[in-house]
Amino acid sequence: MPCSDWCCKGDQRITRVSNNQEIQEGSDMKLHLTLAILFLSAVIGGFAIAIQDDETATVTKREDIKELMELMNSKDMGLQVMQTMFDSVKALGTAIPENLFEDFTSEVNFDELTELIIPIYDKHFSHADIKELIAFYQTPIGKKLIEKQPDIIKESMVAGMTWGQKIGAKLVKKLREEE
Repeated sequence: MPCSDWCCKGDQRITRVSNNQEIQEGSDMKLHLTLAILFLSAVIGGFAIAIQDDETATVTKREDIKELMELMNSKDMGLQVMQTMFDSVKALGTAIPENLFEDFTSEVNFDELTELIIPIYDKHFSHADIKELIAFYQTPIGKKLIEKQPDIIKESMVAGMTWGQKIGAKLVKKLREEE
């Protein structure tokens, strides 16, 4: 097989591990998208495993949580994280139609997601905590954090992927040595 690191066979991406070994990557676009969407759900949902009944939040506290989420630009950050995930899937060599991101995001209902997240904030923060967070995000440093956070998240995701690749390479090397 004439390739240095990887090549494609049909709709499959092949990574050469050694002269005689190959690992198939990205053979199914749906698998990559599913994994990306699951990861995105975990990121946006604050790693929510169980959702508490939202009737426990008072009306005023619920409104304050919504205000906090708006101050934190949750919707914009969610869209940026989704774009980063789609770009990551594309970087894996998966052919994704150009309009897929726009089609996907047009189907996303952030109000529905907000309603799922409110009980999580209610569970972990008192109403006084929420008010303090609102006050913080209205300060110059709070506004700066909101402004810088998308770049921090994006750069952190890239750093995490790079770190994960290094760890994976070490693991493959160790497995080869044990053979």
